[in-house]
Amino acid sequence: MKLLQIAITIVLLSSLGNAQGFSGLAGTVTPSSAQPGQMITLTITAYGASQGFSALGSNFVIREIYQDSPAGNCVFCPFGFTTPITLNAGQSMSSVWDQTDDMGNQVPAGDYYLKVTTWGSATYFHARIEDPATPRPTLSELAPAQIGQPYLMGISSPATPMATYITAASFTTNSGTTITPSEHLSLDMDALFGLTFPMPNTSLFSNLQGTLDATGSNLGLGMYIPFVPSLADVGLKFQAAVIDATGIQMTNTLSVTIQ
Repeated sequence: MKLLQIAITIVLLSSLGNAQGFSGLAGTVTPSSAQPGQMITLTITAYGASQGFSALGSNFVIREIYQDSPAGNCVFCPFGFTTPITLNAGQSMSSVWDQTDDMGNQVPAGDYYLKVTTWGSATYFHARIEDPATPRPTLSELAPAQIGQPYLMGISSPATPMATYITAASFTTNSGTTITPSEHLSLDMDALFGLTFPMPNTSLFSNLQGTLDATGSNLGLGMYIPFVPSLADVGLKFQAAVIDATGIQMTNTLSVTIQ
């Protein structure tokens, strides 16, 4: 068992080392699946070293917001002065989006990408606004992401009982891949993605692929996070695809920060 834990740690740390092109800002989106009009909070955290970004005004961390994908239509692209801000490793900062566009109007249900402009690059975080009339599959957090503990998730899709699901993970959601004209995979195909798809590493992950039950649920998804202090404040992203005879639907994305 000790050798297995060491191997798991090496695999995860190696993957993290291969992902250092990331800006160094982890992020948590709360809620990741929001109802219309519900406030959406983005909390960014610097990991590994101090990280700089440009805040809108004096302290608003979200610089722009794009619809459907990071390359989609910009619904929130305000003009205004920006302020350079540096977060030391482990420091966090939050901002709240009220789901309105540049004109102050409520945006429609759908997928949105919140952009943080770091010094020399940009990082995007996925948020979803649900349509109560046509509920979509939802990926939920059942236990927090903590060092040395299993991170637990569940899928709920009452409209598609017994459907197949496939879950994957990545460090970033900066581009993703369009699956169908109406479905976009938010996850980037980085080193962590390769550990979860097409065949999940079962030393790290459990039940990432399977079948929903008769209620359209599965509450047994998870990832083991090794007891390695340097993993603190690292960001992880999870998303699932639910597949049945009618086609494929992507869940919301869970953007979490390891504690």
